[in-house]
Amino acid sequence: MRAIREHLKVHVADVLLEWERLVREQPWYSLPAEHRIDGLPDVIVALVDASLCRAENTEGCRKLVHSAALHGAHRREQSIPEHLILTEYHLLRQALWYYLVREYSGAERINTAIMHLDSGITLATNASMWGYHRPEIESMGKWEEGIERMATDSPLHPRIKRA
Repeated sequence: MRAIREHLKVHVADVLLEWERLVREQPWYSLPAEHRIDGLPDVIVALVDASLCRAENTEGCRKLVHSAALHGAHRREQSIPEHLILTEYHLLRQALWYYLVREYSGAERINTAIMHLDSGITLATNASMWGYHRPEIESMGKWEEGIERMATDSPLHPRIKRA
């Protein structure tokens, strides 16, 4: 798992190329490339760190939540409809899967990594939606509390039991 994590962190640009290949048919493809990709490298690095580390990696989850929330806010600034964030993260999962299948042998290691990344992608999707609606959430006074809860109560921490 460590080898896959380190490889993905070094080859974020390759994952983005795969993602670009997948989005060519999607509604936001007409945006300039810098708007399509803006923020995604940070999300991918944080996703890989948070997902493919030990479960005690709360700081990694915090970075993922913050980078994904910022990404969601950028999507709103770009007038991307919020429902396309779900499609975007689905395509990111596909890009990671295709990339790992191409780069690694050993289906078991790839499947384990993908299962961990799936939990991280769920967290990133939720954080992006949170970021997309930041003005409304801040007006209710729930921004900081929500961000912290996402980072500490995430599916990446199965050992945490909350009452």
